[in-house]
Amino acid sequence: MKKKFLVLIITIISFSCKSEEKKQVNLEDKEAIERIELVELNLSTFKIETDENLTYSQIKNSVKRNLERLNDTEIDSASKLFENSLLKRIIPRWENTPWSFEGHTSIPKKGEIACGYFVSTTLRDVGLKLNRYKLAQQSPINEAKSLALNKKIITIVEEDNLKRIQEIHNRLSEGIHFIGFGRGHVGYIFKQGKALYLIHSNYMGGRRVEIEKIEDSDVFNSFVEIHLVELSTNKELLNYWRSGRELKIVQ
Repeated sequence: MKKKFLVLIITIISFSCKSEEKKQVNLEDKEAIERIELVELNLSTFKIETDENLTYSQIKNSVKRNLERLNDTEIDSASKLFENSLLKRIIPRWENTPWSFEGHTSIPKKGEIACGYFVSTTLRDVGLKLNRYKLAQQSPINEAKSLALNKKIITIVEEDNLKRIQEIHNRLSEGIHFIGFGRGHVGYIFKQGKALYLIHSNYMGGRRVEIEKIEDSDVFNSFVEIHLVELSTNKELLNYWRSGRELKIVQ
């Protein structure tokens, strides 16, 4: 009887240990999945599959043809086409292009590119008529003014990062937009649901073109003042894009 009782106790203990071990494995699996998701945050995620075998020039020509067919369409269609063309076709090709303060290459992954030239070149390549050199050489606020046209610039001055992020959520529409940091940096901000992403030629960290969750960005956390301009939801800018009218650069 004592022997049977001892076997029963050992069995219970053994089962309990396995149960705890299983819980630990599940927890580790969850953490591993979260790490994988973070590692896989890259611009290639947005890339259109049919563009895989196209050159950058072919993609630009395809975007141009789609734009030429856009003349009589609704503004909502123009907004979606602009966002998809910039976010899913033009920008992904620039991923991992090295950052340099004086970089101004016009070819993805060949040479280096500064933050201002990354924005001005990709906007030009998506079909906006502009002088990429002049735009890139302006201060963040003047770049914002050049792109805003009659749309109000959203300026946020807030030391607390979480409050600054909440203010962006409250005031910015979904889509891909311009963001300027104080007097020193520019890029794109992409809002999708509850998520905010910074897409820029990053002078910190990897020093390259990349996408980051905004709350994880060292650049975002380094600035108190930001300037936001809607792009994919800016009706006047979309009309400039459709008509081929040249943007005047504010200096």
